[in-house]
Amino acid sequence: MMIGTLLVDKDNKIVSPVSAYQPPKDVVSLTQRITQDYSQAVSLQQKAFTEFNDMSLLDRADLDQKRWNAYREPQSADIDEAWRWNGIRPITRNRIIGIVAQMTSKIVIPAPFAQNDKDEIDRTAALVMRDLMDYNIRNSNYVEDYIMWITDALVNPAAYLGVGFFEATQTIKEENEGKISKKEVIDGVLSGFQTNNIPLDEVLIGNFYQRRLERQRFVIRRRYIDYDEAKSLKGDHDNFQYVQPGIKEIFNSNTNMFYDVVDENIPTLCEELTYYNRLEDAEIPYMNGVYVGDKDTEANRIKHRDNEDRPKYNFAVLGYEDINSRFFYYKSAAWKLGDDDELVVRTEQLLADATFLSTIPPTTTSGVGQLSEAIMIPGKNTAFENPDAKIQPIQLGGQLTTAFNLLLAKERNMSESTQDPMMSGIQAGAPKTAREAVLLAENAKIALGRFGNMLVNSIKKLGGLIIDVILQHQTIAEVEEISEGQTVEKWKTFVLSDVSEGDMKTTHKIMFKPEMMGQEMGEQGVMNKSHELLKQEGGVDSDMRIYEVNPEAWHKLKFNIVLDVEELLPKVLAQPLSPEFNQQFPNQNIPQQNQQMPQQQIAK
Repeated sequence: MMIGTLLVDKDNKIVSPVSAYQPPKDVVSLTQRITQDYSQAVSLQQKAFTEFNDMSLLDRADLDQKRWNAYREPQSADIDEAWRWNGIRPITRNRIIGIVAQMTSKIVIPAPFAQNDKDEIDRTAALVMRDLMDYNIRNSNYVEDYIMWITDALVNPAAYLGVGFFEATQTIKEENEGKISKKEVIDGVLSGFQTNNIPLDEVLIGNFYQRRLERQRFVIRRRYIDYDEAKSLKGDHDNFQYVQPGIKEIFNSNTNMFYDVVDENIPTLCEELTYYNRLEDAEIPYMNGVYVGDKDTEANRIKHRDNEDRPKYNFAVLGYEDINSRFFYYKSAAWKLGDDDELVVRTEQLLADATFLSTIPPTTTSGVGQLSEAIMIPGKNTAFENPDAKIQPIQLGGQLTTAFNLLLAKERNMSESTQDPMMSGIQAGAPKTAREAVLLAENAKIALGRFGNMLVNSIKKLGGLIIDVILQHQTIAEVEEISEGQTVEKWKTFVLSDVSEGDMKTTHKIMFKPEMMGQEMGEQGVMNKSHELLKQEGGVDSDMRIYEVNPEAWHKLKFNIVLDVEELLPKVLAQPLSPEFNQQFPNQNIPQQNQQMPQQQIAK
């Protein structure tokens, strides 16, 4: 989109058809500037970097994804090579799934805390915010997206999880007195609070050596969507009439005109591009190169904002291990395991080939011509007329033990890079003693602790984005027309069932009450009437909790996220070794990787 190749004749004259889309000068000027940033970002994705072992971002990601998918090279068509085994044991995939299983054994909801304008803690407000976050998580794809986010971070140089509030429409058919009519309504699938995994190549940045996403001068989100989905999002825009599936609008600065260019890769799709510039507070949308933003180009503000009306990029980035202190992208687990994985796979293939050769060895003959392979069929008798005919097998495969030892050594190396297979529920080698099992758990905790800290930081940012959506879109009044020329403000009520409170399940009902605005807050903060309502509903023994919230005071609160890495790990990993355990199981048969570890570090 916006960049492409125009068709020219032998005289270098443009022969691509002139587009019917010819926007005003302010849109042309804006498009030219964004095209420059877009071209820069695309070239960076395709440039080789030392940090990627002299590969580009896209090539690095492609190789790591092949290892994750246990990509198998096609069988050779050469008859002399076709017999070789090219199967692949998915070692990298299994290790990564093991880490994902550990890190997602508990789906974490970030815990908020609230402060008022006097920097006093408002605990009840924090509980209500947690309920609202839980409400959105239950009513979205958060759990699935959260798991895929962590998986993507282990496979790719970076993983993105987006958060937003969307409004899309769909056409429905209504029957009235036997007649069918069409009506535009809010699309319940595409609208409301949404989380979504963003593929690596869909996020383009301007500086690979700026570590923090929020400090990038600009970020571009580019994705392909169905034309009908694009229409539901931007179909009411005046310029959408120029958006055609499979056709891009390319601007040429020499002629100062737009041209139609057919993109055969997306014959039925539409390329949506959104340009974000946080410092300029700009969010500029395009569909197949057509501007579909505000009529006033200066009015395109970033939609995602915090409760102090500051713009923010609406996705959180996550990676497995830092490459260095300044590079934006990360070293994935698939990349880290890559060399050992490649050697293990190659060794296993050679072992399989050697086993084939040892089981049915190739032969040499003397005294006769070349013999058919059919004589090797078990139980078959073959007679030779020449009494001097001899068949001599070629004995191979004498180095199988050496190959097996190499396999064991490399798999131990892979355990050091990630975690032992036993932590994924797979028994590897001889059964472990109780002490060995706990020490392996402690090693896994240490190994996953670094990635856990990375995940904690990203979840905090993700939680902040969720809070922004709640404050900006869900806890404000909606204007509803009740009759011609008359409107009324409506505030949404949230009901959250099956909330655990000790041994009982309760239902929480959150109501935003505009009549409370302007009142002085008592000890209950923004919820100064909730205690009275609890009495009306049966007191603290009731299974219903009702919170009436002052919208004005609510939006003045400062919300922050509290999270510790221990909350991410399963209990078996989160619990330290006790002194009683060390006394019961003395220091013996400790796995090799623990022998150099001080005892106080193991028992931390």
